Amino acid sequence: MTDITLSKKNESFINIDCDIGILQELSDFFTFYVEGYKHMPKFRAGVWDGKIRLLDMRFGTLPTGLTTELVEYSKKLGYSISFKPNNFGVPNEKTMVDIETLKKWIFDLNIHTKINGLETRIDVRDYQVEAIYNCIHNQRQVSVTPTGGGKSLIAYCLYRWYLEHDVNHFLLVVPTLNLVKQMYSDFKEYSKANGFDIEANTQIIADGADKNINKSLIISTWQSIYKIPSKWFNDIDCILMDECHQCKSDAIKGIFEKAINVKYRFGVTGSLDKSAVNKLVINGMIGDISKVKTTRELINEGHLSDIKITCIILGYNKESKALIKSADYQTEIDFLCQHKNRNTFISKLALSRTGNSLILFNYIEKHGVPLYEEIKYLATTQKVHFVSGKVEAEDRERIRLLVQDSTENNIIVASCGTFSTGLNLPRIHNIIFATPTKSVIRVMQSIGRGLRRSKDKDYLRLYDIADNIVPSKYKPNATMRHFLERLRIYNEEEHPYKIIEEMIE
Repeated sequence: MTDITLSKKNESFINIDCDIGILQELSDFFTFYVEGYKHMPKFRAGVWDGKIRLLDMRFGTLPTGLTTELVEYSKKLGYSISFKPNNFGVPNEKTMVDIETLKKWIFDLNIHTKINGLETRIDVRDYQVEAIYNCIHNQRQVSVTPTGGGKSLIAYCLYRWYLEHDVNHFLLVVPTLNLVKQMYSDFKEYSKANGFDIEANTQIIADGADKNINKSLIISTWQSIYKIPSKWFNDIDCILMDECHQCKSDAIKGIFEKAINVKYRFGVTGSLDKSAVNKLVINGMIGDISKVKTTRELINEGHLSDIKITCIILGYNKESKALIKSADYQTEIDFLCQHKNRNTFISKLALSRTGNSLILFNYIEKHGVPLYEEIKYLATTQKVHFVSGKVEAEDRERIRLLVQDSTENNIIVASCGTFSTGLNLPRIHNIIFATPTKSVIRVMQSIGRGLRRSKDKDYLRLYDIADNIVPSKYKPNATMRHFLERLRIYNEEEHPYKIIEEMIE
């Protein structure tokens, strides 16, 4: 007798039929503490134990994408497994293709884009073809491709392929309104030379737009659709989630849980963090994770600009150190954001650079606005721009395009939430991290803003601001520990860096 029987409940979940004791063992394997759970209100209130359970004991269900992990773990425990023959993992012959045929099909799309102001045919790279092929072959796939690696091109080719082969409605989900506009603009550019009318085939759902599906391509922010009832997804045949590392959000997870009839599920992202639970949530809701290329590989192959990192450790006087010695994290952040000499140092650093500069901050009123005002006051020749979530999407896009085409030096003071992820900014020559962070994703996505190549840039200069506030006999302050974590990331990514020290009062 088989110990475990698996059957397909729908495209989102599998059913697990087994003894309750075995089910509990499997549930324990798929149970994890959420990162930072001790600081979350529900845990502090005692109404949640800080864990996420991917296997639902009540119904014996598990996200479909975790089937392989379930089978491998069950075999390690010595349990036998059988599958009910209900189209479990059966490929769709309509969409199958060999890689050489796919390569020719992509070539025949005659995809163009503007490079240095000129309409230029895109030579789709081998690793991009391979990523597209893996998506089609596996039907569920997450492709980790560094910023500048062609995620929008991969998405466009998948849309065109499925439109021809088995899909009526293709849903492309992005995290911000900026990216809705940019993705639409990219797709329109790709289609100019091949006669495909993107405008006639695209529906944008964002900012209160009509949600009744009437086009083959739907581009939407996840915020615009996560509350839509499940039946809305019945008309969707394929979902592609851009920047899918954000799938750890319950709202985004809910989108895929509602999409119970959507067979084709894809994700693209420039980076994933190292949290096992986040990877398994993405794996479960979408599919297996495949790293297409590393950033260093794309740099070495000449597809991305190289990077030079200067880490500037700011030293503080005894009075400042005494204030921060026993402070909590938020008090330390408030101190740094409001430190006048620190902000002046960052302002003068930005103004001393040539080319276009991007300064990234986290806190709008207490940091972003004062920085912007000081830089604007001190600027003599540079154009200074401010971007945050409070700035209209049309104005953000106008600034992005202005900087891209300008012959003057520009400084963009931008919140991480608006400009650290996804936006295409080839003509950024300098990036300054004005606010400390240890997030792998935020660091890598922020660096990615400047790695795209342009005709007047050989490499990106990154200035990483760190703050050594406590006396040496104490353990490093919180933001200094974050800096050490960023150094670990730079080492892993093989990005060269140098460290200098500066004293401010």
